[in-house]
Amino acid sequence: MRCPHCNKELPEETDSSSLAGNIGTALLVGGALVAGPCLLLTAAGFSASGIVAGSYAAASQAAIGNVAAGSTFAACQSLGASGFFSAWGTAGVVTAAGGGVVKASADAEKSCPYCHQKLGTSRQS
Repeated sequence: MRCPHCNKELPEETDSSSLAGNIGTALLVGGALVAGPCLLLTAAGFSASGIVAGSYAAASQAAIGNVAAGSTFAACQSLGASGFFSAWGTAGVVTAAGGGVVKASADAEKSCPYCHQKLGTSRQS
């Protein structure tokens, strides 16, 4: 990779594959993978206070009738009532946000060791 300012070949450690950048990306993706399903099921109506009236979960429960123990719906209902989805959804969002900050900080701090210009910015004329 070359510096966009002085056109000199950059050392490998200034490339976008920095350790902090990789950690930030891992936290961002990992947090999103945890938060996504939890927030989706919370939005569907599986809450800590039970099934939310008028929600998709309520409509599904009405269509199912007697929910069988051990079914997927029963598991979602149990996890929702325990606060699992809201707790892990929040943790996932916070982790993803923290990962985004770490990644952005790692990218923003990179500068060319020769001309000392920040990488990723264009030269001012």
